[in-house]
Amino acid sequence: LKARRNLWPSFAWCSDQCSPTRSFLSLCRPRQTFLVNTLLFNCISASMALMQAASLFASAVGEAASLVWMELAMFGLAAICYVFLIGVPGLRPTKPNAKIGKGATASKGNSSGECNAIPLEPRQSDASGDRPAVLDDWERAKASSEVAELNLASVVDAMRKLGKSPSDIADELRSAINKNPALLSNVSSLPAALLRDDSVEMLDVMLSLLEELGHVADVSVYAGLMAAQLRRRNYKGVAATGARMASDALTPRMRSILASAAAQRGCFDEALVHLQHMPEPAEGTKSPLTHTVTAQVLALAAREKRVLAAVEAMQRLGANLEQKQFEDLLMAEGRKSSPEVCEDLINSGVALGLSSEVGRAALAKAQAGKSAPNSGGCSSGELQRYASMIKAHAKERDLKSAAAVFERLCTGGTPLTPLIYNCFLDACVQCGDFERAKAHFETMKGLGVVDTVGYNTLLKAYLSRGQAEEARALVEEMTARGLLANKVTYNELLHAKVMSKDRRGMWGLIEQMQAAGVNPNSVTCSIVLKSLTDYTQPEDLRRVISLIENIEESIDEVLFSSVIEACIRIKQMDLLSDLMKRYRQKGGFVNLSAPTYGSMIKAYGQ
Repeated sequence: LKARRNLWPSFAWCSDQCSPTRSFLSLCRPRQTFLVNTLLFNCISASMALMQAASLFASAVGEAASLVWMELAMFGLAAICYVFLIGVPGLRPTKPNAKIGKGATASKGNSSGECNAIPLEPRQSDASGDRPAVLDDWERAKASSEVAELNLASVVDAMRKLGKSPSDIADELRSAINKNPALLSNVSSLPAALLRDDSVEMLDVMLSLLEELGHVADVSVYAGLMAAQLRRRNYKGVAATGARMASDALTPRMRSILASAAAQRGCFDEALVHLQHMPEPAEGTKSPLTHTVTAQVLALAAREKRVLAAVEAMQRLGANLEQKQFEDLLMAEGRKSSPEVCEDLINSGVALGLSSEVGRAALAKAQAGKSAPNSGGCSSGELQRYASMIKAHAKERDLKSAAAVFERLCTGGTPLTPLIYNCFLDACVQCGDFERAKAHFETMKGLGVVDTVGYNTLLKAYLSRGQAEEARALVEEMTARGLLANKVTYNELLHAKVMSKDRRGMWGLIEQMQAAGVNPNSVTCSIVLKSLTDYTQPEDLRRVISLIENIEESIDEVLFSSVIEACIRIKQMDLLSDLMKRYRQKGGFVNLSAPTYGSMIKAYGQ
């Protein structure tokens, strides 16, 4: 406004050739130029400020990237590998009705309609243990009409972890095969995997399912199942498995297992039949009967007073017996006051190439025991016989008969030894009457006949029932009574730690065991070997090997078989080779049997 007031008089003096507007603009041009220049300067200043801020931001980003460039490079490389191996997520066909693994090549080239093996799409969830994803693959395989290559052992393991019983899993597989018969080829390969995982109960159910479907598994699978059942002392299960096979299909090893199970059940005739059906070994070959089976059958024959019949069958098979086992058997028969049986055993020992000097001493003890009963009216040999009767009834799960024998001894006025009380306590535990076992144990404490054996028996019962606190209190009570824990005590506690996957507790218990002056034995090492998995730390593996090498007794075949199974399970064949080299230098491979060598060959073949 001020500019207008100053410029207004100039319009009157303006030339006639110039319009008032042009004269006004000519007078206002300096002011307009100043305003434009100011505006341009402000714009340029703002632009420079933005450029400076962008430069500072880029510099900060560059410095940050210089600090994490290695991580970014690894992330980019991982992304490239993922895209190369798996593909870009979201680009796979997701049609609900599409068949499993069916691609363009398969649809063009397979015009004959034959069912080819179509691999399932690999999924990372299988490796990471994502059980629902594994079961999704299983559902896809059931819905398909083609053969799907999938890890059925992982599917079964997922079902078991979801709480399904073996019978429920068998029903699931049966239903799937009815919908898609092509899955039978996958199911038929499942028993071998279950045998490697030592899933005995599941393996038994799967073999029954395959038999129902008309598909018989390999004989080696049945032999492995019978051996596993024998290790678990499931003697009736061994006999049931053998009965499912034809008589001519039973191998000498299977006959030996069946004979051992029959001897443990007290069925001498059954054991003798298996021995008689075993073929004679070729000249220069080893006998199919192991030392343990020979001792078991011979002990049963002594109880049945049929030693000569058993020895005749053993001689035909070239069986042999260790001197220590023969001595123990003769001494036991000597305490039972059975001179006739001792005489038969002495003659059978001579036939098997064993010394008879200890047998003569046992025979003299038997005759002395028979003529000198104790003051209670029952000889020590008779007490031993009653203890054997209680043990036999316990193996048959006949607690009523075992209780009848124990009560007859109690009412007969004979002073009972801790052996008799411990036998009846063990019978209560084996037959599942835990309340009666606890009541009997309290009676033993009241009579002052409780010992370490009794505490170990009740400790095993507590641990099998998952009552860890009660087991710990029982061990403390045993220590307070002045009874020291022995190897059996620590092994029972150690087995519970391994089953609960308490790695720290396991090693802590081993350290406590060694601090107490109780050295680990082969049973301890076998229990610790069960804790080894694919995720075992190298330090734990070294400690296990050191534990095995430092045991006092020599490494027997049972322990070495456990070592082989552990190496197969953790896929450490180099470790097995190293151990074999060490034991060979010590002469530890002299007495290995053919099944052990077979396990080693199988391990390296895998």
